[in-house]
Amino acid sequence: MVLTLAKALKRGIQPILVTCNPANRASVKVMQKNGGVPTSESYIPRINQQVSRH
Repeated sequence: MVLTLAKALKRGIQPILVTCNPANRASVKVMQKNGGVPTSESYIPRINQQVSRH
């Protein structure tokens, strides 16, 4: 994730939206350790899952 974020920032992509299943605590921790700030959660019927946005 660190390399991907660095490449995006180098290309001027900002803000960066990262999503995951909020039940996946490992993914949530990785996002938070890399500066991700939880902004919202929503249910996506097409995939039948809750999604957390950072």
